[in-house]
Amino acid sequence: MKSGFRTAWVLVGLLVLSLVFSPVAVAQAESSSSGLAPAEHGPLLENRAATDSVRVQHTDAEKLSATDSKDQLVRQFIFERKPAEPGVIAAEMRFDIPDQIVELTSEIPDSASVTAADGFEPTGDGNYSWDGDTVDPSIRLSLSVNRTGAYHLKSAARGQVTETFGAKSQATETEPGLMFVDTGDWAIASVPPAGVYWSAYESDPTVSFASETAVAGSGVAGDRMVFLGTHTKATRSIDGQSVSVVVPEAATLESSTVDILGYFEAASPHLPNSPVRRSVVIAAPTSVDWGPYGLADRTDTWIRADQPIDEPGSIWLHEFVHLRQNFTTATDARWIREGMPEFYAALLTLEQGHIDFEAFSGHLDRGTQSRYEDVVLSRPDTWTSLANYAKGALVYGTLDRRIRLDSEQTVSARAVFESMNEHDQPIDQAYLDSAVSDLATDETRRDVEGYITTTQTPEMWSQTAHQAAFGAAPPDINASIGSLDITGPYRNDTVDIIPVLVPGETVSVPITITNEGEETGSYERILILNETVVATTSGSLDGGESTSVSLAHTIAEPGPKTLTTGATPWNFSVKEPATPVVTELTVSEAAVEVDSEVTIFTTVLNERSWPATGMVPITIDGTPLKEWDIRLTGGEAVERTASATFEKAGTYQISAGTETVTVTVTDPSKTTSGVPPDSQSPLTPTSSTMGSKTATETPGFTAGSFFIALAWLGAWFVRKNQ
Repeated sequence: MKSGFRTAWVLVGLLVLSLVFSPVAVAQAESSSSGLAPAEHGPLLENRAATDSVRVQHTDAEKLSATDSKDQLVRQFIFERKPAEPGVIAAEMRFDIPDQIVELTSEIPDSASVTAADGFEPTGDGNYSWDGDTVDPSIRLSLSVNRTGAYHLKSAARGQVTETFGAKSQATETEPGLMFVDTGDWAIASVPPAGVYWSAYESDPTVSFASETAVAGSGVAGDRMVFLGTHTKATRSIDGQSVSVVVPEAATLESSTVDILGYFEAASPHLPNSPVRRSVVIAAPTSVDWGPYGLADRTDTWIRADQPIDEPGSIWLHEFVHLRQNFTTATDARWIREGMPEFYAALLTLEQGHIDFEAFSGHLDRGTQSRYEDVVLSRPDTWTSLANYAKGALVYGTLDRRIRLDSEQTVSARAVFESMNEHDQPIDQAYLDSAVSDLATDETRRDVEGYITTTQTPEMWSQTAHQAAFGAAPPDINASIGSLDITGPYRNDTVDIIPVLVPGETVSVPITITNEGEETGSYERILILNETVVATTSGSLDGGESTSVSLAHTIAEPGPKTLTTGATPWNFSVKEPATPVVTELTVSEAAVEVDSEVTIFTTVLNERSWPATGMVPITIDGTPLKEWDIRLTGGEAVERTASATFEKAGTYQISAGTETVTVTVTDPSKTTSGVPPDSQSPLTPTSSTMGSKTATETPGFTAGSFFIALAWLGAWFVRKNQ
């Protein structure tokens, strides 16, 4: 027997083994019945205790590594697209097996077929058994993704969430639709259940189990759902829950990821703490025929990307509330699983100022419609279409209002929600009675019990009654955006559309923020550049108060850009500055005398639509005269002048950019005495250096003249002496 193991008892699980040598322990990792139940969106009883405390998630295969604990069995579930086979994806189960384990069996998901196995052999009953020797054994699968179910038709009211009944639906207003799908280009898939059983030597600590999920290639893996394909992702930590909003390239999001995450974050304090550490929220492309408008499974959810957040039945908030539910229900309390999120979706949207009381009231008042007059919430067989949503939301809202009034606003129905999450048995009507009795009067308990167990229906309350229980009209923060300011070294412009910019320019977004509600409310505005927050502003406003703020960012890098605040995006590009071009070069005079000043005129143009900058030099025969630092907006032209004095005769070439001009300089003093004016020729200067004094030859008494004079004098002297 291996050292450190105690041989004493046989631990009996779902698999019983007889070993020749020492006794071993037997354990079960997952029930094969785990997974998503079409009629429920939340956690399932048979899995919760077995997997919640040991499950670990990853987002890519490179991060997968064996656990640091030698006492933990780790299964790594890796998913990959198969573009050539729409409807099917590849999956691999990898196992890291500690030394204590001597036998291990893995179930194969019902929707999968085995394509390869390393260290595993089929057992003949559909399962696969480890050979006991292979290190890091694995099973490769071909996994069918597409799943459909029957769903209630969406209500005529915008934002009405749908309900899943599956094959057991008794309703007539249903139609089939997709729950999960693989298109070849992208996939939203459910992580399939697959039980793992093992036998191990008894040890201290005993062997534990962890299941990791990952993707190979582009995608995001959650604990319960996986997206495969090109995407962007925004993540925020919300009260200890890491929430990632995944936006597929194929999806067009109605609201920004910043607004969605802000919506979740504002709602979180009004809900129990998250029972999970990480959640994946997938914005589902709408190019396929979905059944529901959103679907949640314990830790993860997908929601149609075209759904807005500013509606009383917001799917985003409805599914977010599902992620905070950590209970199962008996039949007589099943209504609360959907009635609770539907109420909070309306209430918290109202309290965040996205809707007014009239919209909130109208949404809950659906529960009083005649189609629900025979509905008994505790009896699902009496439900008509959407009864647990519509009447359930009204009843749960009535419960919340009555608890607030009975407790003088010190307690709300959140306390009931929290107690349900902490309860380790299915929630039934008896439990609800007890929970309400602890928080409200006996009259409230009796009334609420009647609304649940009979056809009695509460009336929707008035705005005055709402304020008495929930407080005054909540803050209603609205923002209006003015024209943008573009500033920097090139221009100071006001625009509605951002033009092509260059690095160093600043975009400022002026915003007027108004609180149209009655209560003091806080605001936060965020400026995002390509999914990165680059500026924020926040504050608070009293009811009816207004303020002006500005969000600004200086662009640093070239490339395509998207600047966003709220639901308003601006798409633009950033390029390196263009180069100024000299288009014209002239002089005041092309022919001058020495020591005369010549004025040089240049025209410099930016031929591009975005700013230009650069040095423009003026040279004379290649020698620098002057240099200008030019900065121009798109299409702008400027004129520049310079002057030069030529102190020496000659021909000079003046250049700027690709333009040239010639100046001829003469010196009238350079002429020979006794030569007729019309026969004079220019004299060659002794130096051509620009700016030096010009030395010239001057007519006078030369050596030749001297000898001629001497010969003449000698001849005169001889003649005289004769």
